[in-house]
Amino acid sequence: MAFIRISTIAAFCAAGEGTDDLNLLQTVVKQQSDLERATVSDHSAHGHFATGGGCPIMGTLSGGGVDVSVSEAILAANPPRNKDKVPSRRKYAKALKNLDIKAVEKDLTDLMTANFKYWPNDADYNHYGPFFIRLAWHCSGPFRATDGRGGCSGGRLRFEPERSWPDNTNLDKARSLVYPIKKKYGDGLSWGDLYTAAGSIAIQSMGGPTKPFCFGRIDDKNGKKSDILNEPCKDPNGKKLPNGKCVGPWGPTTVGLIYVNPEGPIGADGHPRPEPALSAIDVQDSFGRMGMNAMEIVALIGGGHAFGKTHGACADKGPGNNQLAAKGCEIWNGQCGGDGKGANTVTSGFEGPWTNTPTKWGNDYFKGLLEEKWEKHRGPGGLWQWRTENRSSTRKTNMRLTSDMAFLENPVYKSMVEIFAKDQKALDNAFAHAWAQLTEAGSTWSEERKCQEIPVNSRSLQYQPMGWAAWMPKPAA
Repeated sequence: MAFIRISTIAAFCAAGEGTDDLNLLQTVVKQQSDLERATVSDHSAHGHFATGGGCPIMGTLSGGGVDVSVSEAILAANPPRNKDKVPSRRKYAKALKNLDIKAVEKDLTDLMTANFKYWPNDADYNHYGPFFIRLAWHCSGPFRATDGRGGCSGGRLRFEPERSWPDNTNLDKARSLVYPIKKKYGDGLSWGDLYTAAGSIAIQSMGGPTKPFCFGRIDDKNGKKSDILNEPCKDPNGKKLPNGKCVGPWGPTTVGLIYVNPEGPIGADGHPRPEPALSAIDVQDSFGRMGMNAMEIVALIGGGHAFGKTHGACADKGPGNNQLAAKGCEIWNGQCGGDGKGANTVTSGFEGPWTNTPTKWGNDYFKGLLEEKWEKHRGPGGLWQWRTENRSSTRKTNMRLTSDMAFLENPVYKSMVEIFAKDQKALDNAFAHAWAQLTEAGSTWSEERKCQEIPVNSRSLQYQPMGWAAWMPKPAA
């Protein structure tokens, strides 16, 4: 485990979300040992997490008519012993066969506009949808086509190393919020399905298009399959590379991030360079290693950024400690504004929405890229980001990341931006395909896999039966 601790710290510091205090390494090692020795019960007799006295955070969460304590939800979302019981494939298949997916859809849809003091939804405009899209995206995003590793099948986002990656800051709250629904449906709803369904149904609830969501991902009992994703990157000759300069088979450019550094590529001095032309190279390289072409890259990023905002309300107070360094269950316990919640949330360190309608599907992300002139500046979180040059523009509160601006520097990407800015239906089709590819990549399926009916918002998508049938992943043997 020592190797994982050191590489996690390296990734955390490289991404600018951590601390420069070298003593943190000792803290991390100690906390990891504490986690491994944890005596709190992971499960009750029925396979659900017991209410542990080791997590004394007050409050209640609800979903699907099931109420649970915040403490129970935190322990379920972040197994303190870094492992979990999962049903056998036969038992899971039997439970999945009886799963009422329409009821799951309804429960998740209702959850989108609920609100809990533990993690208020005003961080994202009174809607948990954008948060759950990030949950699904970051659970799925580690997939790399170079060797087929990663992806949300397995539900390994609950375990080390993924749960402590800088890019997954505060997703412990998203996992806690959806836990009551997991508790309601038990073995029939896998963690991998729960996380990706939450994101897909969030998109649907905000008017966005998706292909029918399929249930049947098989969970893992620990995060060991993700350990290889956490290894320091090397070149083809085995020479260690700086974090931020990763090449294949690594998917992201930076261990601990999902794709690229959104502030810009890491320069020779070890700091991000907010240069869109250089970022375009990283975007093409990283997403290509994850199996996506230009259309899918632009549709996925721009479509995903139709929703929600980035969170970097403070420059002087970060998001708190990851699970390896946290005290007890105070994971990512930010102190911005005194509580680190809602408008005081710090996650990536960037701040602001991409559009004026962050809980409504549309193509204004692409229109804004073309219709505005953008300038770089340091946002409230102290990082380089972009704003409109015209400070009287109707989009003056919108922001862009350097990786967003990269689309204007690559002629193929720019042509896709122009298409999607003019043609909403083209974006609908491309995004629905790219989102399904993202959330199903690398999946291991139960033989009882089953899918939604075509969502209402997606009935006008231009399905091509032969292409659709060929694209759909086959159940595992």
